[in-house]
Amino acid sequence: MQEGTDVARKINIIIHKISIASNEQTDGVDKINKAVAQIDGVTQRALANALLRHSPLLFFFESLDMENGLAASRNPGRLCT
Repeated sequence: MQEGTDVARKINIIIHKISIASNEQTDGVDKINKAVAQIDGVTQRALANALLRHSPLLFFFESLDMENGLAASRNPGRLCT
């Protein structure tokens, strides 16, 4: 009878340790997800800032291409010659 009780106690300890490890893993995954979301937010803001800063230049170069009858898509980055 004592042997069966010892085995049951050991199984309960193992199950408890698995539960603790599972909770720690869940917490780790949550932290990783939050970090990735923060990185994504920073990346999106940086992209938006870059577009806002460079959009006047893009508009200027596109207008030059239109004035010269050039298609910007056929000559990307080419200035008037």
